[in-house]
Amino acid sequence: MYFMTTRAAVADDRLFGEDRAATPTFGEINIGIPPIHQPGQVETTDGVPDPARHFYNAGVMRYADARALKRAVSTEGRPTVVFVHGYNNTFAESTFRFAQILNDLDRDITPVHVSWASRGSSGGYVYDRDSALIARDDLADLLVLLATSNDNGVTLAAHSMGSLVAVEALIQLSKRREAAALSNVNRVLLVAPDLDGDLFTDQMAQVAYPTDQIFIAVNQGDRALALSGRITGNQNRLGRDFDTDQLEQDGYRVVDLSEIDDGDVGGHFLLASSPTLLGFLSALQPLE
Repeated sequence: MYFMTTRAAVADDRLFGEDRAATPTFGEINIGIPPIHQPGQVETTDGVPDPARHFYNAGVMRYADARALKRAVSTEGRPTVVFVHGYNNTFAESTFRFAQILNDLDRDITPVHVSWASRGSSGGYVYDRDSALIARDDLADLLVLLATSNDNGVTLAAHSMGSLVAVEALIQLSKRREAAALSNVNRVLLVAPDLDGDLFTDQMAQVAYPTDQIFIAVNQGDRALALSGRITGNQNRLGRDFDTDQLEQDGYRVVDLSEIDDGDVGGHFLLASSPTLLGFLSALQPLE
């Protein structure tokens, strides 16, 4: 997969750490997936990975600049999916998760992973939220770049706090009147969005993008969003507590996953972790 990261590089096998970089880094990375892989799982280890049993970094190339990424994506000739991870993720964790989703859904797409400077620890919520805001301009610039790279369009997919990065990037594009970049985004997927519902309403009033091209996956039993509601002092998270009827009246496409009973224990990333849901999605025709 291709990547853009706003993380600072580190001199060890993590590649990129939790600190923020002054400018983004672009490149490509190959991820090895073990033959024992089960749908919805990311088989990893805290030690040295065994390719027969664990996801592993099979090679990385850093590009000189954003233009190199544009040239690489331009040769693909396929629809592009830009994935923005959520809170409490390291570079490796979010990269492996995206690789798992790509493998399990088996779609013919060009993947671009956006890894912003999450602390990668449960105590880093405020740091992560600030890092997400810092990354919004870089994501907006990436979407402008991709609008000139091919004619197949972009799906912008964001999980959890990554939804803050995604929506803020749409605001930046709208304010900058980047009509070509906005029209090149075929759809926006906000999966378990860790956004204050009132903030989202205010944000979307500033966005020049059709609501019926925005899909919002919610789960009324999402434990991680319940916790973020307690941290922020407002139990009104878009992906858990918000009025879904109102969202549908406003034109958004709401996908309610509350009845899915497999996947991750906390129910925070069912679109990636539920074997039932992955099987269903992989059997569907791709969205046009």
